[in-house]
Amino acid sequence: MLTAHARQLRADVLRVAARRREGLAPDRVAFVTFEVHEDLPALRRVAPGQRVCVDGESIHAERSVYWLVHKPRGYLCTNRDPARRPVVLDLVPHVAQRVYTVGRLDEASEGLLLLTNDGDLANRLMHPRYGVEKTYLVQVAGAPTREDMRALLKGVWLNELELLQPPMVQFT
Repeated sequence: MLTAHARQLRADVLRVAARRREGLAPDRVAFVTFEVHEDLPALRRVAPGQRVCVDGESIHAERSVYWLVHKPRGYLCTNRDPARRPVVLDLVPHVAQRVYTVGRLDEASEGLLLLTNDGDLANRLMHPRYGVEKTYLVQVAGAPTREDMRALLKGVWLNELELLQPPMVQFT
């Protein structure tokens, strides 16, 4: 797994390459020396202390930042919206680093979100293999029937890929 430092350096190089493809940056030469791990030959790692350069200028990783932000209803958990609807990053214009939301709340939801540029932490918090429990408090209109309750006990789809397992559903 790439370290946060290596991920940031790689992102900077890829950003320059993307700008070049869009005609926004002149052709540049990028280079990096990689340490190849014998146990994982496809994995290349930029270790702290190694330099990544574009046209001879070193690219430096940003320091990791962490922000807790209350997302009100009507804001999207994305960094950019083509329809120009409000996004969570609009709530923190003073944050200079490029940060991302850890997790998602839909537009009609509100709640606490973590914003960070620390990809390792974000991955450990969001990926199911790490088993980090998440709690959602849901308020429904009206009174659910017994049939509704039975359906909930079979599991709740949070999105197309993530099923909230039945033992984790609690009624208050």
